[in-house]
Amino acid sequence: MKMGKNVDMLIDDIVAARLKGASPVAIRTAEAILADTEAEFDSGTSRGHLKMTVQRLGAEVIKSRPTNTSLRNAVKNTLYKIEKIDDEDDEKVLEVIRGNVAAFTETVNTAADRIAKLGANIIRDGTTILTGSYSSMVKGILDTAYNVLGKDIQVYVTETRPRYQGVKMVRELLNLGIPTTLIVDSSARHLMKDVDLVIIGADTVSSDGSAISKIGASLIALAAHEARVPLYVATPTFKFSEETLSGVMIAIEEAAASQIVDGSGLEDCMDNPLFKVRNPAFDATPPEYIRGLITELYIMSPYSVGDYLAKMSGVID
Repeated sequence: MKMGKNVDMLIDDIVAARLKGASPVAIRTAEAILADTEAEFDSGTSRGHLKMTVQRLGAEVIKSRPTNTSLRNAVKNTLYKIEKIDDEDDEKVLEVIRGNVAAFTETVNTAADRIAKLGANIIRDGTTILTGSYSSMVKGILDTAYNVLGKDIQVYVTETRPRYQGVKMVRELLNLGIPTTLIVDSSARHLMKDVDLVIIGADTVSSDGSAISKIGASLIALAAHEARVPLYVATPTFKFSEETLSGVMIAIEEAAASQIVDGSGLEDCMDNPLFKVRNPAFDATPPEYIRGLITELYIMSPYSVGDYLAKMSGVID
C-alpha cells in the first residue's frame, strides 16, 4: 500500500538498509510523517480523516522494522496525544504533530550533545579507542574529545560486514581530522591488546541492560571483557525498550542473504537445497560486559535500566 511520498521513501531506505545511525533515522522518521501530514492537509484529500491517515502512516513505518525500538519511539513521540483529538479536527491534528516533531527533534539533538560531552570526559589523553559499525552518538563523543577538548586519541573501527557501516564511520571520522584505522571484524580480539577503551552505539537497550547493536558488537564486547578493556555503550534513553518490562523479547532481525552472497561467487548455490545463509543484522551484548551506558542523563549502570523504565512507565514510584 502506498503511503505518503516521504514515508514511502523512508520505508524504502529502511528496508534497503541505506540509512545509518538510529538517532538520525528517528529524526528522519518524525520529519517524514510531518511532511506527509502537511501534504495531506494542504491537498484536502483526507479532509475530516487526517488523524486516521497519520496513524496509518505511523503503523506502516513501524511495520518496516518492527523490532527497532528507536523507530517505534520516534513514531510514538510524533503521534503523542493525537488520539485525544476529535477525529474531524484536522487543524488540531496538524498543530499537535508539528509541536511533537519539534519537541522530539530537540530532545534527540540535546541528548546527542549531552552524550558527546559526558562520553568525551571518560576519554583520557593518549587513549586508543575501538568502535564498530556507525553510530552518530559515538562519532559525537570522539569529535568532542579530539576537536573540542584537544585530547590525543587514536580510533580503530571494524568494517562491519556485510553492509560495511564501519567504512562510513571511518570516512566521517577522517573528515573530522581524527586519526582512524580501519580493521576487519575478525581482527578485533587480536588487536584488543592495543586498545584502551571500547565505545559502541546501540539500536535498543532492553530492561535487563542488554544492548542490541549491529552484528559483531557482542564479539567485540567478549574480546574486551577477556582483555579487561572497559566497554561503554552510547545511547539516549529513548532507545530503552519499555516493552521488555513485560517479558517481550527483542527479536533479532535476519537480513537478506543477498547481502552476503552477491559478489561472493556463490550466487549459483542459492538454489541448492544443501546451501543456507544466516545473516542476523544485530546481536545482544549482555550487561556483564558493559561498564556503563553513556546516556543524556548520566553514565548509567546497565543493571539500573529496568528500574528506570519501571519508574518512567509508572509501574513503580
